[in-house]
Amino acid sequence: MSFTQKHDDLLRRLLQKSEPQADSPVGSHLDDDALALFVAGGLPEPQRSAVVNHLSECPECRQITSTLLSLDVEPAAERTPARMVQPAIVTSRTERQQSKFRTNVISAVAAAAILAMVGLWFGHLQQGTVADGRTYRQAEMLLAQADFDGAKDVVEAARRQGVSSDRLLSLESQSVRHLRGTLALSSAGRLTDFGYDIDGTAARGSEAAVGLREAGQLLRQARSESLELLLNRGHLEITAGEPEKAAIDFQRATELAPEQIWGWLGLGLTQFLQQNFAAAEATFRTCLQIEPGNINASINLAMTLQEQDRLLEAIAIWESLQQQNLSPSEKALIERALDILRPK
Repeated sequence: MSFTQKHDDLLRRLLQKSEPQADSPVGSHLDDDALALFVAGGLPEPQRSAVVNHLSECPECRQITSTLLSLDVEPAAERTPARMVQPAIVTSRTERQQSKFRTNVISAVAAAAILAMVGLWFGHLQQGTVADGRTYRQAEMLLAQADFDGAKDVVEAARRQGVSSDRLLSLESQSVRHLRGTLALSSAGRLTDFGYDIDGTAARGSEAAVGLREAGQLLRQARSESLELLLNRGHLEITAGEPEKAAIDFQRATELAPEQIWGWLGLGLTQFLQQNFAAAEATFRTCLQIEPGNINASINLAMTLQEQDRLLEAIAIWESLQQQNLSPSEKALIERALDILRPK
């Protein structure tokens, strides 16, 4: 069996066995073509850098790639395209045996050298991944405690030690915007967060404009488009009054993870802000199909129905929210909405 056939068969089996893990980073895995070209050394820049960055954050793809790289390396002549093969030279049996021996020795030395370099590379990669994960968890915990300066300091200190990644840039952008949590939509994903009132009043302007410029500079340094980065960049663009740009990022997010609510929630916000209320309604209903109890999506849907003068439907949604486990601020918001909408 040739190297290519062996590689393809093993890659197919590994991909069939690989299942997404619950704690895997958001985003899709590398496809078989990208893995094959990377292992064969035929992936050009900047695609190679993107694969390396993905491998630093994805243990599943890293394990598959490591397995493929550990395959026996066969003589280069077996992998040389037919058009590059030189005309055969007739030699004696002894000469052919000596030549084959020399080829095998060279191949074995080359294989050992390649595997040694790969081992060093993956060892360095693994160390960087561990440090990246530790920094991320520390900063995430500080964000949850609203210690925004502390979270920013942790990420900056790691960067000075040579530890950086796109997800750390995304998390740092959260700290400078004073948003608790790794996803902006989870803490500021309602129309009321963008200046719209539940009584139908038009937007007064964003109330979450802290650190927009610095956060934008951080996100522009990213080298890839992970799901987390797309979601946070889209949220920043909405806050900056650029829903058209945000719609592109959120649409891409729904393509990367159609089963997750966040891309749809952001996309619905951009549609509402562009006064495409019918599309926004459909998108928020998609959110509730994915996650029926999501309070943000329900509030956004009720407000979208109000914009279409469908007040009885909006009242029904507000009333259904009263059955959920709500915070004091959410209870106050819903009571106010019902007080405004119910007939006097």
